[in-house]
Amino acid sequence: MKLAFEAIKAGHSTQVVLNAADEVLVNAFINKQIKFIDIPNIMKKILNEHKQIKLDNIDDILYLAQEIREKTIKKIK
Repeated sequence: MKLAFEAIKAGHSTQVVLNAADEVLVNAFINKQIKFIDIPNIMKKILNEHKQIKLDNIDDILYLAQEIREKTIKKIK
């Protein structure tokens, strides 16, 4: 929950990052690829690597979300 509040304060692109990474991490947990405790640990790494960017339209949001999904998958492996 703390990470979610930090993402809200950080700005819109960080919220997209949180959501996209969470989708991948929860799926990995459900499929027994990671432990529950790994979710916030990997999430922190992803969020710390993100630099806030301006998202002007839906294409920017979708591109960032896909980029973060791919990055998160690499962190799991």
